[in-house]
Amino acid sequence: MPNMEGPEACRAIREIDRRKESYSKLFVLSGVSKEEMKKRFSGIDIQYFFQKPIDQIELVDKLVSLLNIQ
Repeated sequence: MPNMEGPEACRAIREIDRRKESYSKLFVLSGVSKEEMKKRFSGIDIQYFFQKPIDQIELVDKLVSLLNIQ
């Protein structure tokens, strides 16, 4: 994302949610470990961290579950 790192973008989205009294579900996809992602995004409500290379079954299972798709 040009000019903005992931945590900064997620904080900005959360601020928009707060102002609009809405809630966006956020997912993070990165090449670093899940533990490192959790450190980088500490204090931000993230629904799930996906690590590259992406496991397609994990991706579909989590998205279906978190987005309540039937």
